[in-house]
Amino acid sequence: MNSSLQVHEETASNYFHKGNLLKQSGKFEEAAAAYQRCTELNPDFSWYHHNLGEVLAKLGQRDGAEKSYRRACELNPNSAWSWHNLGEVLEQQGNLDEAVAAYRKAVEIYPDFYEFHNSLGKGLCLQGQLDESVSCLRRAIALDSESALPYQNLWEALARLGRVDEGMDCLRRAIELNPGEGDLYLKLAEALQGKNEFAEAVGYYRKAIQLKPDFHWLYYKLGTALSAQGQWEEAIASYSKAADLEPGSAIVHHYLGHTLSIVQRWEEAIASYRKALDIVPDAAVVYQHLGDALTRLGRWEQAVGAYRKSVEFDPNSLEAQDHLGFALYQLGRYDEAIATYRKALDVAPNSDVVSFHLGDAMAALQRWDEAIVNYLCAIDIKPNLSEVHHKLGDVFRQRGTNSDLDQAYQCYCKTIELNSDDIEVYHKLLSLKPNEPELYLQLGKALTQVNKNDEAIIFFQIVLQMKPESVEASKYLQDILDKRKIVYEDNNIEIVPINQAKIAQQIVLPYSHNPVVSVIIPVFNKIDYTLKCLRSLQGNISLDTEVEIIVINDASQDQTQFLLENVRGLRLINNTKNLGFIKSCNKAADSSHGKYLCFLNNDTEVRQGWLESLLKVMFLDKDVGAVGSKLIYPNGVLQEAGGVIWSNASGWNYGKMDNPDAPQYNYVRSVDYCSGASLLVRKQVFEDLDGFEKDFCPAYYEDTDLCFAIRNKLGLKVVYQPKSEVIHYEGITSGTSTTTGTKSYQEINAIKFQNKWQHTLENHLSSGHADNPLKAPRRLCGEKVILIVDDSLPCYDQDSGGNRLYQLIKIFKNYLNYHVIFAPDRAIKEEPYASELQDMGIEVLYTCENYAHSIEEQIKERLPLVNFAWICRPGLNQKYASMIRNYNANIKIIYDTVDLHYVRLKRLWELLPISQEKDEQAKEWQGTQELELSIARFVDLTVTVTEVEKTILRDQSISNVAVIPNIHQPNEVLGKNFQERQDILFIGGYKHLPNIDAVEWLCQSIMPKVWVHLPNVKVVLLGSHPPLAVQQLAIDKVIVTGYVKDVSSFFLSHKVFVAPLRYGAGMKGKIGQSLEYGLPIVSTTVGAEGMGLIHSKSVLIADTADGFAEQIVQLYTSERLWNKLASASQQALTPYTPEYVQVQLAKVMEQLS
Repeated sequence: MNSSLQVHEETASNYFHKGNLLKQSGKFEEAAAAYQRCTELNPDFSWYHHNLGEVLAKLGQRDGAEKSYRRACELNPNSAWSWHNLGEVLEQQGNLDEAVAAYRKAVEIYPDFYEFHNSLGKGLCLQGQLDESVSCLRRAIALDSESALPYQNLWEALARLGRVDEGMDCLRRAIELNPGEGDLYLKLAEALQGKNEFAEAVGYYRKAIQLKPDFHWLYYKLGTALSAQGQWEEAIASYSKAADLEPGSAIVHHYLGHTLSIVQRWEEAIASYRKALDIVPDAAVVYQHLGDALTRLGRWEQAVGAYRKSVEFDPNSLEAQDHLGFALYQLGRYDEAIATYRKALDVAPNSDVVSFHLGDAMAALQRWDEAIVNYLCAIDIKPNLSEVHHKLGDVFRQRGTNSDLDQAYQCYCKTIELNSDDIEVYHKLLSLKPNEPELYLQLGKALTQVNKNDEAIIFFQIVLQMKPESVEASKYLQDILDKRKIVYEDNNIEIVPINQAKIAQQIVLPYSHNPVVSVIIPVFNKIDYTLKCLRSLQGNISLDTEVEIIVINDASQDQTQFLLENVRGLRLINNTKNLGFIKSCNKAADSSHGKYLCFLNNDTEVRQGWLESLLKVMFLDKDVGAVGSKLIYPNGVLQEAGGVIWSNASGWNYGKMDNPDAPQYNYVRSVDYCSGASLLVRKQVFEDLDGFEKDFCPAYYEDTDLCFAIRNKLGLKVVYQPKSEVIHYEGITSGTSTTTGTKSYQEINAIKFQNKWQHTLENHLSSGHADNPLKAPRRLCGEKVILIVDDSLPCYDQDSGGNRLYQLIKIFKNYLNYHVIFAPDRAIKEEPYASELQDMGIEVLYTCENYAHSIEEQIKERLPLVNFAWICRPGLNQKYASMIRNYNANIKIIYDTVDLHYVRLKRLWELLPISQEKDEQAKEWQGTQELELSIARFVDLTVTVTEVEKTILRDQSISNVAVIPNIHQPNEVLGKNFQERQDILFIGGYKHLPNIDAVEWLCQSIMPKVWVHLPNVKVVLLGSHPPLAVQQLAIDKVIVTGYVKDVSSFFLSHKVFVAPLRYGAGMKGKIGQSLEYGLPIVSTTVGAEGMGLIHSKSVLIADTADGFAEQIVQLYTSERLWNKLASASQQALTPYTPEYVQVQLAKVMEQLS
């Protein structure tokens, strides 16, 4: 490290730099002391006060922070960030009016920065100025549509305005932009739950839990959503997890108890309620629910105690008073029950329930008149309560006068009018009027409704004895008897249900006169399934897909032809005689017009994207002859994820009865065969093979034979596409018995298949070996297997390390023909990166909502397959290398340093002034060095990204080292010329601390010197995850963009790229990326390290602020120098192109194996 960078003089500038480093390290108290010293040495420089305010705010010292920010604003009234941060502190103190005023000032100074509008919008929302808040937040989004925070705050404002749907759209967008923020998923889940969209809410709660697995509130909220859907056991599990994480949460224990009560797990419910009451001993509603659970177990005395407590804490609880009365009633303490019910009526005089129960208590004491009064009162309040009319009839009948019996009869009749299924009431009516045949008839009909047909027969017979001419009784009796015989004895006419005809008429299928794909569905009977299949096609084929759907009706004997002729958009082919499955498929294929043929069973239901994902495989790889779908049982269990054929010709539906979300079933891969239940084939391929082999007629093994012919005769691939999901009602088309019907040909054709392909089958695995169920599904995926472990999936568009690993994966897969298993230690299935890797054929491991196996478990399961383990970074090697070596000593372990971490930490240490913090930093880099060297000695090969780091390791007696650098592809798009370009560019992922230090040094120390000569030049800071420290660098001449997916336009239009890295290690991807675009570079020695770049030939290098600024000005103003460096970029990049690196990597792997 250049010694000129190590400054030890006690100046304000030195303390400021020290404070910045301490702040970056999270040591805010020490940073505050350094900044305080700055303000003492130079009290008139606004940034010293600003940064002091920043760390004081971090420490929660808001008064001090406010004072510092106010002083910064006084010294520099045009500092938008000082006004903004002052507003934040004022907002935290509850001083909203001043906070909003400060935010307005920031916006006034710098109206084009989204965060200022965002903060103003948030403050206005808190003030209740919702319309203006919405306007500000929309302005923030217009300025930066890729930042999640304005969308989140806009949700709050829109929700308070009652515009929930608009707000939910904002939350969804915020999640797209910041998928790692658990609170966003929580907010969206709560909003969905508020709209009773519980299923979707559950999904978002689960995603939030995946990100914040230790936050008990998420499990509680998930439990409430699951309960709303009646998923009680899952809700119980979720509440239990919440209780484990936060035992002191009364509401969690309460809801757990309530849900346990619903599933009648009373003892557990009681225990949960008692835990809630231990935490909140005056919770009236919990006492009430405890009482309810106790009553279910008949513990009436304990229930009375619980209800009395509930009433004590909430005397106005009608429900608690009523339940207390009911418990007393059950104990026979009727007078106490009556007194309790009367207190309840004092609370709610118009309660029909309490009046009803009070009537019961009066009736129990035979106080008939009072019972009647209360029952009538309940009826006055709610006239249609059948149970009250029933009880009132009982009281009249028990009081027993003639007029009472008439009243009882009327009450029972009213009961039946309200509830005709109340069997007991019919019997009571018959006890009053036993000679009424109509009552017997009504009782018989009621019994048929509850399937008590044997009893119903008796009463219909009684009716016919009393009234032989009763046509209705005869009809009901005959209907019951007929159901016990064979239906349609005298003819074979099947009546078409009305709903089938309606379904057929409502289906409108997509149809093209020039289709890309022809979907062919062979059918024989089973019209119900055919209609389900067609209805699923109607809703799950993209409007952009040019398609024709052909049903070939193989002389069905049901209503297939009649109904399908009414389906719009369908091409219907009717066979005059039954040809069988194979001949029907071949016939339909002959008449099709598509470039691709998709064979689909009629006992299937397709899901969204089913066809498009199959076509995508064909479009991307001309060597694919056929591609098949993931088949799923109707209950959601996996049926098949591509098929395996063993050496004895027997088949295995890979994954049958397993979890369809498991990683091994969710990447594109070559397979032995895919089921013809959903199989896409190039039409030319199908014709070249003369269709399905007729020797297998009528059916079975024809799809397997076709796949074998595609691979072994034509040399094309057969591929499984997991994103094409199809529900398959297995066995509907041909049955399940192998001894009768079409299914009987399965065993016959198995022998034919074995004889035909016996030489090919010699290369297949046998089913007997213990490891073969792991190996067989991956047999065609690659010659060797490499396991790659990193912290997360390679985010190639966000950081250099991610891009390097992504390029290496492509080389392993496409050039070396390895099967790649990628294990992200964080276990998160980040999109779009997971799907992109899976589409490439990479087996990505993960955990998700429906698949909870740990990454360690998944790795261990696959180790019998693995030849190489490529483990990135020292921490992951420390975690996994020994485990892998102990499990399988034959696996070659490769330690990918990414960069030598200890070198980077040591260089940071060299920058620090002498202090306690410097001593701590020394311990950190020395400990990291010891760890990295021990790993390098343990593994079979250590990989560095530069020759410099290889030499560092060699000097420390590490001999097994290879260099695999970053990989860069030269850009072929011509950018602007020197005269057309302007401004300065930096790019870097800000999770990497050296990048934060670099841009702070650039903006605070280098650019002020540049602006003296080039006052109008702007600096653009590209890169993902900019922290507040970076965002605060934004002024009128500094633009902080945040993550930008496609950065090419920046590299093609800016004049100078800068890499002011003062510490770090390894090869800097930003340098290579700039070389890709031919954009000339000014860098430090650290930034240019390891790439063989020469000062003034391929790059300009400077290590002091003055020198760096001088090089920027020189390059910015000299067209001749600029063109020279731009021209040298391609040559400088040559050793890092994919073509060059893949050859080097192949040599390394060959030597290792």
